[in-house]
Amino acid sequence: LARTRRVNGLGDLISNQDFLQAALAYGRLQQDVHHYQMALDAFTEMWNFSRELFVVQSRIRCLLHVNDVIQALSVAKEAHNLYNNDPRIMTLFAVALSHHPHSEIKSKARQFLDTALRLDPKCFDAVTALVQININEQKYNETIVLLKKFLEEDEANAAMLHAKLGQVYTLTQ
Repeated sequence: LARTRRVNGLGDLISNQDFLQAALAYGRLQQDVHHYQMALDAFTEMWNFSRELFVVQSRIRCLLHVNDVIQALSVAKEAHNLYNNDPRIMTLFAVALSHHPHSEIKSKARQFLDTALRLDPKCFDAVTALVQININEQKYNETIVLLKKFLEEDEANAAMLHAKLGQVYTLTQ
């Protein structure tokens, strides 16, 4: 028997799966038009019903867009406790850390990304996050080496990696 919930107090009952699909569509739509607080509300409501990875990823991204780094770190920590050594969650935690205003906290992001890449050397999200941190820190040569190495291993994302590599080359001039 599927669990159901009332929608907006109107007495309509829908299954959790239908609710999650509708909330996901709504949240992504709000993200696309840069209404991050409205998207965050949808993803937070989804979190009450589903602890799936895409929900936590969406919540953290929205929290960072509305500059709530502390809450993003809290959500990432909660997810880390649920998913334990999942490199995608470690990457999210690192991304949240990289947005922290204090440099000593921000510097821990690289450690989480290194761990994520040790656990899954092909974790594309971890590589792109590390690339962004390197760019922010103007470590262009290190970024170029990382991108070239990953290009050899990840044909599926080659176009995106080449574009990022081109961006880094232009920054070195």
